[in-house]
Amino acid sequence: MPLLLLAALTLRAPNRTRGAWLALIPPLVLPPLLLWLLEQGGLAAFFGFLSDSVAIFLFAVAMLWLLADKLGGPSRMTAAGYALLVVLAASVIGMFGVSSLSLGFILIPTGIVCGIMAGVFLVGMTFAGIACRKRYTSTRYLVWLFCILVFAIGCVLAFFSGLMTVISLLLMEGGLDVSYLFYSFAIPLATGLAVGLAVFLLVLPFIALALWSPTFRPRFHAIFRLPGMRFGQEDAHNDESNGAEES
Repeated sequence: MPLLLLAALTLRAPNRTRGAWLALIPPLVLPPLLLWLLEQGGLAAFFGFLSDSVAIFLFAVAMLWLLADKLGGPSRMTAAGYALLVVLAASVIGMFGVSSLSLGFILIPTGIVCGIMAGVFLVGMTFAGIACRKRYTSTRYLVWLFCILVFAIGCVLAFFSGLMTVISLLLMEGGLDVSYLFYSFAIPLATGLAVGLAVFLLVLPFIALALWSPTFRPRFHAIFRLPGMRFGQEDAHNDESNGAEES
């Protein structure tokens, strides 16, 4: 059902271009690839739900990209709110899709992992846009997005986890165990870096479409409206013919 919905969205008038169907490739290719890698590593029995989480997440991002032409009119904050609603709605549809309309315990970790990835992604895109508020280039945005998704989120996770550990040690033990304190920072930092890197790699195809595709780039520019972007409404056919000339 989710993939059929994406296929239907490509039939919308704004998506009747040569590049719109590219948004379907990540949700079609990456989840089966991840499941195959888990099977090869003997981890499918324990972490097979990860492929479902990735499938739902990529479906939600693809749906967001195919509806992004609806987000260009409001303010950036309003557009961010609409984007969140689209991702939430798509995630719910995706959950029913992977579960075949049935409820089970496995949906809990699937939903948690998908929610973390979606939240990290939306926060990363928003803050990357803020970082480029004075000067935008596609490379600058991509670098900022990488830094925010990987390093910033890893450091924030480590800081709050370590802070909670310090508070609990002071309240319960009356002192600090240095070795335990080190691991309370190091393990969340490594986890945050791994999660951020995984999310970045998963969304990299979508980011490439937003930055360089003649179909999706005008939508991306219209939403963020950063200095150096073109935010005018462009005809889709003109986008296809002129997009290759823009940097």
